[in-house]
Order: sequence, then structure tokens, then C-alpha cells
Amino acid sequence: MTTLSGFAHHPAPLSAPTRPAAARGQSPVFGALGDGIVRQVAVWIERARTRAQLRALDDRMLRDIGLSVDSVRGETDKPFWIA
Repeated sequence: MTTLSGFAHHPAPLSAPTRPAAARGQSPVFGALGDGIVRQVAVWIERARTRAQLRALDDRMLRDIGLSVDSVRGETDKPFWIA
């Protein structure tokens, strides 16, 4: 430890200690695998939600945003796990 202008300076350790999974933002139970699963489920939920919103638009609204009823039907008929 050295003193610089009255402040103590602690040199960085040679190697950083390994942080637990929870401190790295990962699930402590499944680690990175669990995080990937959580992210995928979030994608599926968002996809199902946006398809439901698209399905709720009437023909006039679809024309306003430049979409046809057939193209919307093709998208909204897909299961949530298919992009």
C-alpha cells in the first residue's frame, strides 16, 4: 500500500477472484444455460404478445400501416416458438 496525496492506494490483485453466478447476473441454479432459457422464454412471450396485438387490428388499421389481411393472418397463425 502506498500513500498518494494523503489517500491510501491499494494495488489491484494479480487475478480477480471468481464471482458467484448471481453476482455475474446469472441464475445461481443454472448459470448461463438458465439465463439463455429465460431469454428465450422472454422472446416467446413478446412474440405471442405482439402477434395478439396485430391480430386485434381491423382491416382499415392494417391498410393504414401497409399490411394485408392475408400477410397478417400468415404471421399471426404461426406458433409463438416460430420466428
